[in-house]
Amino acid sequence: MKRLNRTIVAILLVMVMLVSYSNFVVAENDEVEQKSSRPTIVGEQVVVAAGETAAVTINLVNNPGIIAMKLIVSFDTDILTLTNVIDAGVLGTQYHKPEKQSPYTLSWGMDTATENCTINGTVVTLEFSVAEDVEQGTQTPIEITYDLDNYDICDFNGDKVEFAVENGSVTIGGVLANPIEDFEYELFGDELIITKYNGTAKKVIIDSTYVIDGKEYTAVSIEECAFETNTNITKVTIPETVTSIGDYAFYDCTSLTDVVIYSKNITIGEFALGYYYISRKENGVVDGFTLTGYPGTEVEAYASAEEKITFVSLVASVVFGDANGDGVCDAKDLVRIKRILANLIEMTDTADVNGDGIITVADVECMRKILCKLDTE
Repeated sequence: MKRLNRTIVAILLVMVMLVSYSNFVVAENDEVEQKSSRPTIVGEQVVVAAGETAAVTINLVNNPGIIAMKLIVSFDTDILTLTNVIDAGVLGTQYHKPEKQSPYTLSWGMDTATENCTINGTVVTLEFSVAEDVEQGTQTPIEITYDLDNYDICDFNGDKVEFAVENGSVTIGGVLANPIEDFEYELFGDELIITKYNGTAKKVIIDSTYVIDGKEYTAVSIEECAFETNTNITKVTIPETVTSIGDYAFYDCTSLTDVVIYSKNITIGEFALGYYYISRKENGVVDGFTLTGYPGTEVEAYASAEEKITFVSLVASVVFGDANGDGVCDAKDLVRIKRILANLIEMTDTADVNGDGIITVADVECMRKILCKLDTE
């Protein structure tokens, strides 16, 4: 009899636990569902290098219907400078603040609307210039606020509409190679030829390899006129795998003053680097144009042929592997390279151990081999 009673009690306890768990799951699912269906203003989170432009979108999710909206956007002016406001034109007339200062006011009104606007997606894009001296790994928020009690967001009936807010942010990342999407290209076997640049970055880093549709291709050439008349770019880094730069490849790029070439075996075409158009019979040299490469190569010869082009020797200015600049290659340098990869500290040219123009895990492996060799000597 006692055994039967214990069995009944055990069954009842299990039933209570199942009911409790079921109620917990239902409550949790309800909470998730509520969050997923909640009207929300979402600021984009982006990662860019110091000195570049950060484009942060502000988006609406699960918009229940509004005819007016006013948002206040705050940001750190020591890191970010608001340079451009691109309205998507989906919320009627915009009355954004003319002065691009923090806090910045965004405002829309649908004065002639006969019903609520339920549009979702991007309503505005804010472009920020990132300061040059910001440390890698820094994250600065783009804070979005509004005053519900002041009816900053309201619908056609004049009722206030509440939105949750997910703030945006700008994170300062490491110097990364431009993605393949920034280029037009041709493929031959395992080789890739860059034929045109369509990106917006001012500092262009061409990677030594790109993976396209699951296959790896090696960048070997920059076609003639590939960057011609691009007045946005200021610096270009070319990896050691590139063996030819075509005629006029960077012609008339009047803002481009710094080109670094890591290739020791390369041909450079006519007026490929540093020149701009004056007339049909005359070409000028971009003021302050500097060409960095290995001495004794075509890079030095190209620079030496024009007295207005300054040549900087990679061998003289960079000791590959000495990442902390103390004059020796040791375990401290390996630690520093790993920290650069983790975006904890700023990249230095000397951390580019294999000399391909970018910092990757390949530099870590190369540094390990150097240290192993030193240990056996």
